[in-house]
Parts: sequence; C-alpha cells; structure tokens
Amino acid sequence: MTLNILVADKDPFDFTRIKKALEATGATVAHMENEPLSPQGNYDIILIIGTIPNESWSSLLERHAAIPQIRIPESYGANGMEALHHFLDTIASFQLPRHPIGYADLVLDPDTGHAYRNGSRIVLSATEYKILKLFVEHPDEILTRETIGKTVWGTAFDAFTNIVDVYVSRLRAKIDHAAPSPLLHTVRGKGYRFSARQTGRCLPAPVSRPPR
Repeated sequence: MTLNILVADKDPFDFTRIKKALEATGATVAHMENEPLSPQGNYDIILIIGTIPNESWSSLLERHAAIPQIRIPESYGANGMEALHHFLDTIASFQLPRHPIGYADLVLDPDTGHAYRNGSRIVLSATEYKILKLFVEHPDEILTRETIGKTVWGTAFDAFTNIVDVYVSRLRAKIDHAAPSPLLHTVRGKGYRFSARQTGRCLPAPVSRPPR
C-alpha cells in the first residue's frame, strides 16, 4: 500500500529531511506550500510539524479536516522526536519485506513484522523490526549507533539523541530476556554486536517460517 502524505512544515530544510525519510518507506509526499497545485487533495494523512505559520495554511487544513492529521512538536524536542519516530514506524509497517530470515534460534517473520525465538512469538514495532533485521543481516559485526541510525531513519536521524540506545534496549528486553543466551551485546565505546558466539562457535541460522 502506498500512502499519499501532505506535510505542513514551514522549515524547507526540515521538510527535505522528512520527505526523504517518508519516501524511503514508499510513501508519496507533498508540501503544504505546493498543495494548491493539487486541488483534488487525495491525501491519506496530513503531517503537521510545529505551528501553522499563516491563515492560508490554516484554511487548507480546515478544508481537509476529514483527513487524519498528526501533529509533531516544534523542532523535534524530546517528545517531538519520539512522535516522529512513532509516525515513521507506522508508515514503514506498510513496506515490510516478504521473505523470512533468521539467525541462531531467532526468525523474523516479514508477514507480521514480528520475530520468533525458540518458537516463542515476539511482537515488534516496525522500527524494532528494521533494527533487528539490520543486526540479523550483519551478524558478529560491530554496528555503530550512527550506522544503525542512518540505516533505519536516514536523514531524519539526529545523532545527538539517544534514540538508538532506547530502541536497542527495548529489543534486548524482548529477544534476550527469556532466552538461555543473549544475542545483543554492547561493545563499549563502539556500538553493538549481534552474535550467538559463546565459545567461539556460531549457531546455524534457521530461515523457515514458524507455524502460526
């Protein structure tokens, strides 16, 4: 499914970053300033960044009042950044890949966007799925926070936030908490490593889809 998104953002640089991040999920993106060129207004979602700068934009939003409108606080402060990432989670969930992949005793199910470890189902958000998929595709490698952030969020990633640590912590709690051995490891001063190596041996990767 391709979503048609109208973005109301008075900062052109900001809009460029958001547009690239949204288009990376497969969405079609238009800017509020150019909206009069598309009077049909066939939008699925309107994303509003910060405050509305003028009466013209306010009138356009009122005209499209029937379309779901999501507001992100100014300058992506702490709450705004979380809201933006949650929004990208939702959009990305429409664009999940369709083939199962796995590593050690963990399998990713692209049909649901969830994971299985030792046969137990693990519910993931779209962003958690993307980060875990990145780890699975690069086992035993050290992935820096910057590498993870830019791969998952693209130009919308802000290196001065701890958003990567927050998501990795959530993933660790979900996939390692009840498991006999951890897969996610912190490499101090460098980043994270996804590995099943405990005694120099790496477990095989099952790739068959688990039973529902």
